[in-house]
Amino acid sequence: MDISIATIKILYLGIPGVIAYLVSDKMVIRKYHDISHVAVSVFIYSIISYAILSVVLFMFGEEINYVYLQVVSNDMSGNEVPILLGGSSVGIIYSFIISLEFRYCLLNKIGKFFRVTARYGDVDVWHFFNNSPMDEKNDGYLYVRDLKTGFTYYGYIQLYSDSEQDRELVISDVSVYKSESGEHCYDLKNLYLSRNRDDITIEVPNQAEGESDVEPTKQSEEAAN
Repeated sequence: MDISIATIKILYLGIPGVIAYLVSDKMVIRKYHDISHVAVSVFIYSIISYAILSVVLFMFGEEINYVYLQVVSNDMSGNEVPILLGGSSVGIIYSFIISLEFRYCLLNKIGKFFRVTARYGDVDVWHFFNNSPMDEKNDGYLYVRDLKTGFTYYGYIQLYSDSEQDRELVISDVSVYKSESGEHCYDLKNLYLSRNRDDITIEVPNQAEGESDVEPTKQSEEAAN
């Protein structure tokens, strides 16, 4: 089957965007998007990747020439392979920039600074809370109340699930308590917890300034003894 020049050009033009999208998709949590949104994202990522490549080539003494338009306008001459490799390499680097923007919600922070938006920029509140800085969450040591079993887990949240899934957590250095009485039951090295979104709550201990670094639950236990 013959492949037209136009088809080959589309592949050349789209590959850096596909790479940027796939790599960044492994590092960020996105809401579900349909194929049209993915296609537009890939197109934009490709344009930006080739634009960055054009600037880099210009900085190294090449004549200013937007390589994206160069591939579109010219016939296939064999020079497209180095351009494709360069654009793909830039696409990988650009994917980390995309991930940083998702991680720190940079555009939303700029918008909030200029008071043009009040949105925090994360996928939802679950992601916003788990993605917030550790110094705002007792350095990651939190109470997780299991409303289904009546237990409360105090420990360091290492991993959390994507927003569209069940509420999955991996907690380390865990102390298990009965929620009603506060009775200490046992300790665990690691705990995997999977619940429906309405079956758990996560609480941040309120540790007063100047208080020791001992976990609040263990402080209570020591006071009781």
